[in-house]
Amino acid sequence: MSDLLRRWLRDDVGITQPVGNFEQAFASGYLLGEVMARCNLQPDFAKFSGKNTPDARINNYTRLQPSLGKIGVQLDTRTVTSLVRG
Repeated sequence: MSDLLRRWLRDDVGITQPVGNFEQAFASGYLLGEVMARCNLQPDFAKFSGKNTPDARINNYTRLQPSLGKIGVQLDTRTVTSLVRG
């Protein structure tokens, strides 16, 4: 199943970074933002940071919150805090 998802992300979505470990690859929020942007759901993706630092995570997940909310995915402050802490 994970190979199928990797191929979809690479071949169909066209993400720019390879995905080995999903948890690590998506931890900063950058790749989720890229997927959302490629689906025309994240208009400010240019402001995302590809770094995996607490500041970058805060930036990325703060930007993801409204976009995810529009598609019915709630991302509350407690969840963001947990994601930022790793």
